Amino acid sequence: MRAAALLILCLQAASGEQDVLVLKDGTSRTGRIVSESEREIVLETFIKSAKGQVVGSAKLTIAKSDIEKIERASAESRRQAEDRSKAFSERGVRRGEALAKITPVPARVEGRDGHQVTGVHFVLQSTCDPVFVKDLALCLDEVFAAYRKYFDIRRNADRKVRILVFSDRAEYDLYNLARNGGTVAPVAYYRIPDNTIAAYNLIEREKERQIRQETVESQKDIERFRNDVQTVERRIVDLARQLRQQIQDEAAEIRRRIRADGQPGRDQRIQEIDRREKQALEELKDGKAAAQKDLQEARRKANEAIEKCSQVIDRNEKVLAGQNSLMFETLFHEGFHAFAANYLWEGSGQREFPRWLHEGMACYFERSVVESGTLFHGAVHPELLKITKERFILRTNFPLEKVLRSGPEAFTLSHPTEAERRTAYYAQSWALAHYLVKKVTPKQIETYVNEVLAGKDSVEAFERMTGRKCAEIEAELRAHLDALK
Repeated sequence: MRAAALLILCLQAASGEQDVLVLKDGTSRTGRIVSESEREIVLETFIKSAKGQVVGSAKLTIAKSDIEKIERASAESRRQAEDRSKAFSERGVRRGEALAKITPVPARVEGRDGHQVTGVHFVLQSTCDPVFVKDLALCLDEVFAAYRKYFDIRRNADRKVRILVFSDRAEYDLYNLARNGGTVAPVAYYRIPDNTIAAYNLIEREKERQIRQETVESQKDIERFRNDVQTVERRIVDLARQLRQQIQDEAAEIRRRIRADGQPGRDQRIQEIDRREKQALEELKDGKAAAQKDLQEARRKANEAIEKCSQVIDRNEKVLAGQNSLMFETLFHEGFHAFAANYLWEGSGQREFPRWLHEGMACYFERSVVESGTLFHGAVHPELLKITKERFILRTNFPLEKVLRSGPEAFTLSHPTEAERRTAYYAQSWALAHYLVKKVTPKQIETYVNEVLAGKDSVEAFERMTGRKCAEIEAELRAHLDALK
């Protein structure tokens, strides 16, 4: 994987908030016009990373001859876009500087050649490409620092989590077979006894190679179609010009000869030449119109082909974006487990620890992003939201008391028949965490955890934390979920 695979050009603003260039090929480009000349326009777009945070900007130069029309943003929207651009550009520079400071050191990783990066909160060991390792290290460092800032945690500052990221599933499975007899989570996990996160690169390298090759071919096809149409268009214009000039030159030469031959009927003969010239030019005009009509049909077909190629590119980018997003969400999920166990909730490895809290919060924070050191959280988890809503509607949801008293076994998959039950526990725990984050403070959650670890009833401790009875909370939780999209 290349670093470019982690960056996705994206424009997500309402209509009218950005400049829109509608191209003659039927597509459009959206962003901020930063410069404009008689021949071209330079458009700035924002760049987001795989986790969704804006990391900088990119500029695209478009020839005015390719533009059908320009829809310009309002003056206020332009001012806001300029302010955002400045901030994002600075952020991109800072990110580039931060990546430049990270130097993966060659190391043996579970018997294989790999690289190691030591961060403030972790030691990352990976058999992945060094460029990818650098990006992993930076993202992990940002999220651990953001967690510390958000939760205002000071304890265990010198403790580091070991993070293993293998280049593919085969390496990951061999590691698990040797360490755990193969009985571990299929994607990634955090192991409390040796304080280790184990995962593998979810971006399928062969599939990525094929997708990128297909994308490159589609881009080449688009360029070829455009060039072919432009070539034909220029040929028609040039040929029409040449024929017009030829007709006019030949008519002028005949008129010159008539005037010089001294034969009678000169004026009539010149008039006849004028008539023939006019007729030839009319026929040329009709021929050009027919050729232009054929060109329009060729352009239409080319645009259809270009649209198909563009759809291939869009589909492929979405596949890669999805793989990137899943990769980082997985690491952020396990990273939260590790953060909670090391710095947030002391005693989180104990059996009586509120397991729903660990898993619910990990699912909640896996979809967070970090911008300029600030943790942005609260994004909906579509799959878990859908499951929880359906279970409420069908009245198959677990009673809140059962979720609060659930232990590690509720979230463990020991047989395929348990998959639905396990997913349901994850979904309801995520929903409860999503509801709870804005209702109570991190300090209140810590007090609740300490009470449970001290042996107090987990349901009663939860009701003290929220100031609500479980029946009230279930009603509020359902209303909270119904409001989410």
